[in-house]
Amino acid sequence: MLRLILGFALCFVVPAVTTVAPTASPTVAPTASPTTKPPTPISPALKSCRGDLDLLKNLSYVNYDVSKTMVAANANVIANLVIPFLNKAKNLSDWVPGGVNEYTRCMSISQATHCTINIQSLVEGVCVPKSCETVLPDKIDGTFCGDHRQQSLTAGNIGMLVVCTFFLLAVALGTYLDSREVTKKKDGGLNFPLLADGGASVESPQDSSSVDVRHLVQPSSTPKQSLMLKAVLCFSLARNWKLLTERSPTRKYKALDGLRSFSLFWVICGHTLNFQIFVGFELESFISLFGHYCGTWYLVLFTYGANLGVDTFFFLSGFLSTLVMLRRLQKGGKLPVHLVVLHRYLRLTPTLLFMIGCFYHLTGPFVAGPFAYKMAEDTAACGTYWGSNIAYINNFYPAKYSDTCMPWTWYLANDMQFFILGIVVLILYFKNMKAGIAAMLSLLVASIVITGVIQQDNSLEAITANSTTNELMKNQIYDKPYTRMGPYIVGMLTLVVFEQGWWNVVSKWAVVMAKLITFGMLLGVALAPMDDLHAHGILPASWGNTANFLNITFGRPAWAVAVACLTLLCVTGQGGWVDKFLSFWFWDPIGKLTYSAYLVHPILMRVVYYNSTSLFVFTPLTYFIYFLAFLLMTYSTATVAFVCVESPLGELEKLLTTPKRRPKTAEQK
Repeated sequence: MLRLILGFALCFVVPAVTTVAPTASPTVAPTASPTTKPPTPISPALKSCRGDLDLLKNLSYVNYDVSKTMVAANANVIANLVIPFLNKAKNLSDWVPGGVNEYTRCMSISQATHCTINIQSLVEGVCVPKSCETVLPDKIDGTFCGDHRQQSLTAGNIGMLVVCTFFLLAVALGTYLDSREVTKKKDGGLNFPLLADGGASVESPQDSSSVDVRHLVQPSSTPKQSLMLKAVLCFSLARNWKLLTERSPTRKYKALDGLRSFSLFWVICGHTLNFQIFVGFELESFISLFGHYCGTWYLVLFTYGANLGVDTFFFLSGFLSTLVMLRRLQKGGKLPVHLVVLHRYLRLTPTLLFMIGCFYHLTGPFVAGPFAYKMAEDTAACGTYWGSNIAYINNFYPAKYSDTCMPWTWYLANDMQFFILGIVVLILYFKNMKAGIAAMLSLLVASIVITGVIQQDNSLEAITANSTTNELMKNQIYDKPYTRMGPYIVGMLTLVVFEQGWWNVVSKWAVVMAKLITFGMLLGVALAPMDDLHAHGILPASWGNTANFLNITFGRPAWAVAVACLTLLCVTGQGGWVDKFLSFWFWDPIGKLTYSAYLVHPILMRVVYYNSTSLFVFTPLTYFIYFLAFLLMTYSTATVAFVCVESPLGELEKLLTTPKRRPKTAEQK
C-alpha cells in the first residue's frame, strides 16, 4: 500500500510568510495577466495577498509529480485566478484567517464559510464571506464550500434504515422464539436444541467468512418445525453467538486461524496510515514522515509490507478451497460445479450487498467538515457500479481502480475468479494427478511471466511518486487476476504436497533448514523496500528497473512460498511455539470475523478521517494509537455484523439450499 502513500510525497518546501492580522487591509498589488506575462515564482504581491487573506497559510497538500516548477505553477494559479476573484467578492475587512486548520474558527463566524479549493496538485482551505458559498464553486472547479453536512434524510437513507431495522427485528424475534424452545426443552416439552456445534469450518471455501453450520438434529419424537420457524430461528442471537465463540473439538489446522487473523491486522495497520493521506499532513510532519520515517524498518514493515497480507489471504483460500473440494471428490467422485459456485455466491453476496448499502446510503449523515465532500466522491461510484461488485467483475469494470465501488473489494472479485478456475484444475487433478499438477505449475509460471512483461512494457516502479506510473500499477497489476494468481496457485500446490504426504519424508535437519529459510524469506520480502527508500528517504526512490522488475514479478510468489512452508510446518505438527501461538483458542472467533471486518474497516476509517477538521501530524505513537482504535472499532462492528447479518444469512442459505434427506425405506434399512 505504500505505493499509494508515497504517490503523495512532497519534496520541496514553500517558504513561510508571516500572517497579517485579519483586520488589516493593505493594498493588494496588481497581478500580471497570464495572457500578457508568463507565470512567475511566488512574488512579493502574492506574499502580500497571503498575508491579507491567509489563503496559502498551509501549503500542505501537494501530491503527484511534485517539483519546484509545479509548486510555482500552483502558486501562480492561486495568484492569477483565485485571489483576484475573491478580492472582488467583498471587502478585505470581511476576511478572517483561512487554511484547512482554521475550519472550526471560520465556521463559528456567522457571516463566513469555509471552502476547500482543489487546483491542480494543490488543495487548500480558505475562509470566505457567505456570499461566496455558492458563487465560488461555480467559478472555480474543484471547490467545495460549507460543512458538507447532509441536511435531510434521502430515500436511500430511509430505505437502508428500514433494512437495518428488519435485521434487528428478525434477530429479536429469532432470539425470543429460540429462548422459548430452550425453556420447553428444560420443562420436558418440545425439544428444539441449540446448534450442536458452533465451530466455523476452516475447511470452508471462503476461508475468511464461511461458517460450518451443523444441521439441527432433532429426536424422532420432536414435532417437525415449519420452514418459516426454522428460517426465523436462523437469526437467533444465542445461536449465532455460539457459532462465533465455540470451537469444534474435532477442528483441524487451527494455526490457520491465527495466520488469517494476523493478516487482517496487518492490512488494517497499513490502511491506518494509507487512508490518512486522503486528508493529508501538516507540511512539517509530511516532510518528516517521508524524509525520515519512510525508510525505517517498522514503517516499511507495517505499511508497505501490509499489502502482503492480502496475498496470505489468497494463499489460504487456495489451500482451503482445494482441501474442501478434494474431499468432496474423494467421497463421491463427482463435483457439481454449478451448485458449488452457487453456494459460494449465495454465501458471500448478501453480506457484501448489505455493506455496499451501508457505505452508499448511511455514511453521508455521519460525516461533516472540510473533507466531507470526499465521502460523497467515494460513495458516488456505488450508485453506478455496485452491480460489478456483486457480479465479482469489479477488478475489470470499471477500468480504473479509483472509479470502483468500495475499491478494496477487488480482492473478492479475484478470489471468486480463482475459485471457479481452481475447481476446473482440481477436477483435472483428481482424474490425472500429473496433468493437474502440470496445470497448476503452468498457471503459476504464466502469472509470473505476465506480471514481468507488464512491468517491463510500462517501466513500473514498486514505489513511485509518478501519477501516471502509479495509476498504471493499480490498473494493470494491482487488482488483476492474472497478476495476483500466484499465491492462490501456491496454496493449491501446498495442499497437494500435504495430501500426498511428500512433506512427511523430510528429514529433521531439512525441517530446521525449512524454518530458517521460511523466517528469512518472510522478513526479506516484507522488508525489501527498505533498500528502495532508505537511501533517499524522500522520493525519488533508488531502485532501478531491474530491482523493480524482481520485486514486482517475484515478490508475491516468494512470499506465498514462505507462507506455504510455515503452513506445512504447522499442519504437520512441526511448527513449535509458532504453531502453538497461532493455534491459540483466541484466534478462532477473531478468524470468523475476518470477512465482515475486511469489508467494514475501510468504511470506518473514511468516516473517522473525513470528519477531521485539521491536517494530521505524524508520529509513530499517534499512528499506533490510531491503529489500536481502528482495530477495536473494526472488530466490535464486525461482531455485530456477524451475529446479526453474516451468520444468519449464511445459516438461512444453508437451510434453503441443502437437499432434504429422504427417510430410508424398509428395504434400504
